[in-house]
Amino acid sequence: MSEALPKVQIAVDACPICGWRGEWKDAAVPRRDAQNCGGCRANLRYRNQAASILTHLGRGRYVTLRDLVRDPDIITNAAVYEVALHGPFIKYFSNIPGYVRSYYWPGAAFGEMHEGVRCEDLTKLTFADNSFDLVISSDVLEHVINFPTAFQEIFRVLRPGGAHVFTVPVSWPIPAETVRRVEEKDGHILHHTEPRFHKAGDGTPTLVCTDFGFDLLRTLDTIGYEAWFERPSLMRYPSYFDTVVVSRKPRVQLGPPALSSPPESAESVEPAIPPMPTTGGGSGARRRRMRKAVSASQSE
Repeated sequence: MSEALPKVQIAVDACPICGWRGEWKDAAVPRRDAQNCGGCRANLRYRNQAASILTHLGRGRYVTLRDLVRDPDIITNAAVYEVALHGPFIKYFSNIPGYVRSYYWPGAAFGEMHEGVRCEDLTKLTFADNSFDLVISSDVLEHVINFPTAFQEIFRVLRPGGAHVFTVPVSWPIPAETVRRVEEKDGHILHHTEPRFHKAGDGTPTLVCTDFGFDLLRTLDTIGYEAWFERPSLMRYPSYFDTVVVSRKPRVQLGPPALSSPPESAESVEPAIPPMPTTGGGSGARRRRMRKAVSASQSE
């Protein structure tokens, strides 16, 4: 019989967003929207996401977003798009000239500013192809009915080598299949399960449309991404299984993405920060094997 975990564990830790260090009082099973930082007050979900952003955009050079956004190359070259009305990342990325954020307001014109923030529909983004090195969304995509189109649009606006680093609520163990809780038909919302709501950025209730499963990676792979789950806090919190999803647009594309317009000039656009190489047997490894096969056939 395993020894029961104490209800509260006290440890010293550091925040990957602001760098605050101090004692953290951790529940035996940390909740993704708790364990707030003593400095920036970011919860564990945001801190996990920040760790993945540091790996992608900063390539591990920095341990906090505070330091990352002071890098001259990031300031000069990086283009970052965040889907957020509020959140702990805004304070830091706002120092980058290439940073833009958006929110969805029904009735407001897409691509225009509304209450100081750009209005965008993730299924109909107004940005040009190959615009961003990084797209960030935090618990947003589960509220988009047509989420495959949203992922396709994000793929379109990413530069080759750029990544969408995002979170969505995922239960543990991760279910094999995604469940669509609702669908839209003839302008009406049809519910397949009991309606569930979260609080939106503006404080209003927002309908949960999808419960994502492991097949989310297959959906992203079909669009053209190299995608995987990350758990930055797993070693620190062995009982915490929440995930960050990293979906990267390959620097070399083998074909046009599904249902997406081709890039205007993909080869001429270089990402501000070269991407991290992927390892293992995931979609990145499959793509490398495919490229080797193509090269071999061309040399025969």
